[in-house]
Amino acid sequence: LKFEYEEARNSKMQLLSLEKDLLTIAQTMKDYNLLRTNELDSKAQLQLKTKSVLNDLRKIHRILPKSGMPKILENKKQSFHKTKKKEKKYNSDIASQLKDIQNQLNELSK
Repeated sequence: LKFEYEEARNSKMQLLSLEKDLLTIAQTMKDYNLLRTNELDSKAQLQLKTKSVLNDLRKIHRILPKSGMPKILENKKQSFHKTKKKEKKYNSDIASQLKDIQNQLNELSK
């Protein structure tokens, strides 16, 4: 087979371009594998450090004495939480009332 000069030149350019693209893909895959390996190593180290910290915390909990809250303070704490809930209901009522008033003002201004 004989190729004309332009056909041979275009074919060679296409082959070189394809080879360049394949090498770029191969380099990208190599970089990805390296990054993935580093990521997995970092995750493994993080897991080991996390286990170590958890073990240290468990040791601290075993060593420290358990603190008990006096009953008087527990009652105050419970009553404090109850008052917070009441305030939230009151605030939500105010918000709904404000919306109603705003709606009425909008209707009157029309």
